[in-house]
Amino acid sequence: MSEYKRVSCPKDHPKYKNNGKRQRIGEHILIAEKKIGRYLKDNEVVHHIDENKKNNNPNNLIVFKNGSYHTSFHDGAKLIQLNDGTYITERKTITVKTENNKRGVKVICPVCNKNYMNNLSSMCRECYIKSNKNFNYDIPEKEKLINNFVENDFNKSRIARLYNVSQNSIRKWCKKYNIKDVIININMSKPTKERK
Repeated sequence: MSEYKRVSCPKDHPKYKNNGKRQRIGEHILIAEKKIGRYLKDNEVVHHIDENKKNNNPNNLIVFKNGSYHTSFHDGAKLIQLNDGTYITERKTITVKTENNKRGVKVICPVCNKNYMNNLSSMCRECYIKSNKNFNYDIPEKEKLINNFVENDFNKSRIARLYNVSQNSIRKWCKKYNIKDVIININMSKPTKERK
C-alpha cells in the first residue's frame, strides 16, 4: 500500500479518465503542479525534501526533470534549479574507454573530488572508510587469523564480530591467505571428540 495521500483527480486534469469512475492521484502531484504553474510531464518526479511522504507542504516539494536526476540526487549529486521551477543534478563524470573500445562513464566522488566511484554509491571507497568508524580496513596477518580460528573454535561468526566485519569478509581473507587447508589440518590433528 502506498504511503502517499491520494485525492480525487479534478475533471480538467490530464490524468482524469472518464470511464465511470473518478481517478485518484497523489496529493503531492497536484500541489507540485500548482507550485510550478503547470501540469507535470509523464517523466517528471516529485521529491519530498524531508523524505516524509505525508508532508505535502509546497515548500517541502521539488520536481525533478526525470527519475534519473532524482536517483542521482539521492546518491549525493548537487541540485540545479532550472528556469521552469524543476530541478536537475550535476555529477562530475568523465568518459573513459573500457575493454572492446566501448565508452563508459565513471563518476567522481563528491566528497574528495578525485577518486572514481560506482554509480550506485554516494562516495568512493576511501571516503567511505574514513567516514565509517566501524569499518576495519586493516586485514590481520595470516598467523594472527589462524590463531583466532583456533581460539574461537573455528567459528567464523565469532571472528567476524572480533574484527567488526561480515562473515563474507572473513571468508575472503581466508581465500586470500589460502587458510582453508591449514585449518582442516589443524582441526584433524585434534582428537575426534574435540573436532565436533
